[in-house]
Amino acid sequence: MQLKCFFVKRCSWPSTAILVSMPGNSGKRRKTHHVETVLVDSSDSELEVTFLPATPLRRRSQQAGLACGISSREYRNMKRFRIPGLFLQILACLVAMTGWAEMIYDGGEWMCGLGQIEAALTADDLLAFGYDIERDGTCMNFLDCAGFVFATQKSRQLKTRHVCHWDTVCSSWIWMSRRTSMRTYIDPLGNTRNEKTCDGNIMVARMIVLSLYHLAKFGVWLLEQPGSSLMRFHPGFEYLEKASAYMRRLRGDTGDIDDLPSWMAAFGGKTAKRSLLSSTHKEVLFPLHRTLSVAQRKELKATSVVHERIVVEDGVMKHKVTGKKDLLKETQQYPYQYGVEVSKAYKRWLSEQKPLLFEESSDSDYDDASPDWPEADLEPVVRVLCKQVGFVPCMI
Repeated sequence: MQLKCFFVKRCSWPSTAILVSMPGNSGKRRKTHHVETVLVDSSDSELEVTFLPATPLRRRSQQAGLACGISSREYRNMKRFRIPGLFLQILACLVAMTGWAEMIYDGGEWMCGLGQIEAALTADDLLAFGYDIERDGTCMNFLDCAGFVFATQKSRQLKTRHVCHWDTVCSSWIWMSRRTSMRTYIDPLGNTRNEKTCDGNIMVARMIVLSLYHLAKFGVWLLEQPGSSLMRFHPGFEYLEKASAYMRRLRGDTGDIDDLPSWMAAFGGKTAKRSLLSSTHKEVLFPLHRTLSVAQRKELKATSVVHERIVVEDGVMKHKVTGKKDLLKETQQYPYQYGVEVSKAYKRWLSEQKPLLFEESSDSDYDDASPDWPEADLEPVVRVLCKQVGFVPCMI
């Protein structure tokens, strides 16, 4: 039997690739269950291949991972993280449509606006992408089917140990919108009958789904939100915290997700903007901590982004708050120095990492059942993709 490979480029496996053996003398291109494993050192610029004896695909995680375009180890991680089965079906459809994804990106900035983190990573000779609805109203609309499929495809192209910075839209999560969103610490999902509040819930749920995928690829996750945002209380963060705790145990660390306050003015921002930074990697998070002196706070107090007033309506005294649109827009734009510090912290962390060593795990050490995650609204995405490929993946 002659071995023929069906791909040779670096693919979406973190350290292994699969070559399917086919009969060499027969004219039929029939796949068998025998594979040849190729060990790839992703830290080198050249592709170094070591051939090992062919082994049958006996394990369920190997077969399912192959269909999803991910390694069996990534598949087992995602099942441990309780990622929705619908997302695994999305991956399987993308593999059927586009084949294996080449891992080319070192990082990405989601909902990037001006793309300052993307620019800083690029300046440090790292290949990065930006994702924002202002760049493309269709392919980068995170709430749209096409936009989420595009985001998933970009995620497939991220390397092992990449960095992802999330600038997730915060408008329905901050204190100024509490009157309409009705979000509280006890009920962070708020008034789901309000369209913007509902969209905000779906966006965060989808962010968590993609973030779990990124963690399964041993990536660095970083989220920036205004200090008053209630986003971290979204119930889906429970999955992200457990996944982060598992990955930290693999690194010999403890804890789950770290939260740290900082000030954008300390990075050169035009407004003070007290931020809450969250990350799965404290080595990347802690260098971003900044404080302001009392004098700096007084100086920046004049640049308040809201106009507050007390009014009487129908005999009732009310406290009204109106945002100053120009200044609010500036708070959404990161100073370039912030992007530089993110890139610097990530590169320092990356330089200290040793080659990944894994202990073989069992297919029975995770719950095979996947949650539905209706709050992420993935069913319409799966329906669209299944219509394109002409079948429904059912191996998950």
